[in-house]
Amino acid sequence: MGNFKPGDIFKVVDQFDNTIYTVCSNSKPVPPGGGLGVWSDDLCWRQHKGYDDGSPSWNGPRLIKTDWLGWFDRYQPCVPGGNGLIYVIGKDGKLQLYNHRGNANGAASLSGPYDVGDGWYIGDLNSKPEICLGIFCDTGNESYTGLVPKILRQKPIIYAVRRNGQLLWYRHDGAWDGTRSWANGGVPKPVGNGWVEGFQRVFSGCNGIIYLIKDDGRLFWYKHKGYQDGSNNWEQPQEVGSGWNNFSNVFSIGEGVIYAIDNAGFVWWYKHKGYQDGTPAWEQRKKLGSIGNLDFDRVICNSVYLKYKPQIIK
Repeated sequence: MGNFKPGDIFKVVDQFDNTIYTVCSNSKPVPPGGGLGVWSDDLCWRQHKGYDDGSPSWNGPRLIKTDWLGWFDRYQPCVPGGNGLIYVIGKDGKLQLYNHRGNANGAASLSGPYDVGDGWYIGDLNSKPEICLGIFCDTGNESYTGLVPKILRQKPIIYAVRRNGQLLWYRHDGAWDGTRSWANGGVPKPVGNGWVEGFQRVFSGCNGIIYLIKDDGRLFWYKHKGYQDGSNNWEQPQEVGSGWNNFSNVFSIGEGVIYAIDNAGFVWWYKHKGYQDGTPAWEQRKKLGSIGNLDFDRVICNSVYLKYKPQIIK
């Protein structure tokens, strides 16, 4: 799969099995007897087998669900929660959760939505200060047990960026049974300020690592040492790159692997070798292919563009 199909939209990223969910906008035929044709947003599963070295080796795509979210909800914010979990924010501020139980092999087994929260409103720069510009999820909160290491299902960490630049921390303890069980009784913990002014994009690098792109294109590495319990404990931020403001979207699947989509529609693979300690050491970037020359509805993944909402890319 050297080239992505025109019309494919990168939407959700899952760290643990190198899975990327895409949404393909497909036109349905005009119904018998006339009328208007409609569009279907289909949720598809892909697995980047070459994530570690940047080779264009893939499994999929495989269709998971037709009419993903429906026509009137197609622009609602959604982020990955890891291992097939997908969070969606509705216009009414409700937080819903889907569970793709076939995430390991792309089987079409999707459960939900589960109603797991209220008040998750997403606004723009002109909204009230307490309104959030967006959310992103740290999907690396795993733990190990036993003589033979076994990964326990992680409790997804959700960060929300308020318009006033405040960074909030949540942990969803009820993710795997679809319940409203949250750390700290669902009350967010403030873990930072100043996360808007002068910045263009923020995205998760997993396991407490967060990347920020400044308006001038400089890339900064942050490490939230308190990401598991919401304590306000951070490593000193480090500048790790430049020229990152020329992409329409940037996101990571963890372990230093970052994908960037440029304005011409090409998908680039980067690997930050210094992702654990913030040193500016990188592998040579590689081009994975093109997503085509058509206009996109949007690009949504574990990344928040801090300048406007929704994320419309032309």
